[in-house]
Amino acid sequence: MTSEINSPKKKDGLANEYSEISKIPLVREFEESLRDAQILLAYTCRNGLVVPDEVIETLTLAKALVDSDKLTVQDEARFWKAYSILSNLALPVSVESLKATKGSLVTYKSVFTGKDKKRWESPAKDAVKKYKRLTICVFLFVLVTQIYWFVGTTALNDFEYIAQQSNEIELELNNRNSIRIKRGEVRAYQALPQDEAKTVRLKKLQEDLKVLELRANKKFADSYSVDLESKLKNLNNSWDTNNEILERWSKLWKIVVAIPLSVLEWFDPDNDEDLRLEDSIQAEVSPVIKKLISVNSGNFVLYAIQSYLLPLLYGWLGALIFVLRTLPHEITELTFSEKSKTIYSLRLYLGALAGLAIILFPSDPNHTVISPEYSGIGLPNPSQNAEGASGQNGVVSTNSLSPLALAFLAGYSVELLFTAMDKFVYAFTGEGKKSKEK
Repeated sequence: MTSEINSPKKKDGLANEYSEISKIPLVREFEESLRDAQILLAYTCRNGLVVPDEVIETLTLAKALVDSDKLTVQDEARFWKAYSILSNLALPVSVESLKATKGSLVTYKSVFTGKDKKRWESPAKDAVKKYKRLTICVFLFVLVTQIYWFVGTTALNDFEYIAQQSNEIELELNNRNSIRIKRGEVRAYQALPQDEAKTVRLKKLQEDLKVLELRANKKFADSYSVDLESKLKNLNNSWDTNNEILERWSKLWKIVVAIPLSVLEWFDPDNDEDLRLEDSIQAEVSPVIKKLISVNSGNFVLYAIQSYLLPLLYGWLGALIFVLRTLPHEITELTFSEKSKTIYSLRLYLGALAGLAIILFPSDPNHTVISPEYSGIGLPNPSQNAEGASGQNGVVSTNSLSPLALAFLAGYSVELLFTAMDKFVYAFTGEGKKSKEK
């Protein structure tokens, strides 16, 4: 048996068989290229592009020779040369883009009837569906996050306003009560027979009364005490209502914060004693201190949302808007291909990072990264003058845009941000000059 395998005839037979098998991928690749050339030739002819007669004859002849199994090496060389000319002539359209936009007929079963149906499926159509759905989801998430941030900001600002107003009214009512008591004491001493000691005491009471009257808040000069007490009662009711809103608002971020804490607790079982000790300490804290802790924690959460989460989301949304704006143009021009998917996917990540990075560069040195004047998303304040709201030739300057608007623009035009960063780096490294010289 071994001698038969090792015989020269057997070896030659195995070698020939292996060589024939190794030719199969090459033959299939050539046939695939031939079909691609036919697709590209059909596109150029349908769109009125002038194709040299030699190219048309070579491609059609190559197909006929392959079908009759008479293709020679010279014919294959002429085919590749003609295919190269045709590919350059059809640019920027390519075979890959034509396949991606044209698609194929797919059979599927109907969910309702169970019958077989046919429809055209293509990577371009799938990409449109994907980015439309993703844009809607991101937009809704941005909207919900923006509303959540607005509710928290309003609730915390109302807390400060209610606390300030309540404090002022309580001080005014206490001051008026003290004035009433002092006036009664003055009248009582004035009704008594006067001597030196009573005169000194009366003078002291009158001086204290003047101090209390000067301490009165002029803002409430026209308000009666009954009105102030009613207003204080309404403020207390508003405080309770606002407190309920804040408690419900805080539940979401507390759940989000509790997730990583629970993971850490799972990895560190010894942390249970620390948590129980922390709970016992919090049980002894007064309600006022708890409320201050809750308010300060809410402020930190709002700052994190406004400074990091919202810019990232707006940059992501800007990148998606750019993709939705560019995708129909590529499909119409038949330039969409599988490479476009990779480019668009990377652009979404770059857009989100650009939106997060752009707020690190304040557009106005007089403002912080996130300031009250630039706290929301929007265009220039209408109260600004023309010089502050726009630059030369009526072009809106970046100084008049909010950080979230800048984050959206950075996500939409990623190239501008990274080109500016590259120029900044080249200014110190000189790599730009070297590349130009080469």
